[in-house]
Amino acid sequence: MVPLGVALVAAGVAGFLVLVATARGPGLGPDSLKYILLARSLAEGRGFTLAGEPVTHFPPAYPVLLRLAGISGPESLGCARYLQAAFFAINVLLAAWVARTASRSLG
Repeated sequence: MVPLGVALVAAGVAGFLVLVATARGPGLGPDSLKYILLARSLAEGRGFTLAGEPVTHFPPAYPVLLRLAGISGPESLGCARYLQAAFFAINVLLAAWVARTASRSLG
């Protein structure tokens, strides 16, 4: 079983490592840029659109989270690092929970 303390330390270290790895800002690939642009479009009141066209092939949750966090353009991309770090730490905690649950069912 994975002790809770170990899982919390691992999550903290994982989040810290994401912040170290993205010290110059989060990497932006084509898809990442579209999520940022969709968040900006939401901030400007144009809805879920890119270049005036509605977008239906990108999931809306991440741009909405970016918008709610105030991340809607290149000037605020630094905040996206903290969101990434938090998501990664949560993923580590979820993986520890799955491992703990699975190890209980085996024994």
